[in-house]
Amino acid sequence: MSAIRYKIENINSKGEKALTVFLTSGFPNPQKFVKLVLEIEKAGADLIEIGLPFGDSLADGPVIQSSYVEALKSKINLTKTLDYISEIKSKSDIPIILMSSSNPILNYGKNKFCTKSKNAKVDGLIIPDVPLEEYDDFFTRDFTQFDKILLTTPTSSEKRIKSIDEKSSGFL
Repeated sequence: MSAIRYKIENINSKGEKALTVFLTSGFPNPQKFVKLVLEIEKAGADLIEIGLPFGDSLADGPVIQSSYVEALKSKINLTKTLDYISEIKSKSDIPIILMSSSNPILNYGKNKFCTKSKNAKVDGLIIPDVPLEEYDDFFTRDFTQFDKILLTTPTSSEKRIKSIDEKSSGFL
């Protein structure tokens, strides 16, 4: 069982709900980001979702877009983000989900991305711009060690939600 699934099921078995906190990588302060994540865990977060800043994040709302702009000004990139995750995981076993657009992963190289993410101990991935119809082409064998968390919308049909649920792992 994956770390994400284990954490959620353990919490749910107590009749409680898991708290996942989203943070933009390196924001608001690159030098204090790891400490911030660890403090958020101490404050009660069960899972951490780290967003990789991307200049074309049109699917995100204005608050996340603004944090991405600031993080990019601080030169936060995929390599630095994986370094942060590695440092966090050296001090904590909290499950970490990396959220990224597909472009940075493709530019980095999918094989290299998977190797470096595995070494950093990333637990799950959210790649929101990979549609269900392209799931199998994008998430090749290299991605098997990660939970792939797919998203639904309020307008998703029941049939589509079931299809997404069949492909998604960790949580939906």
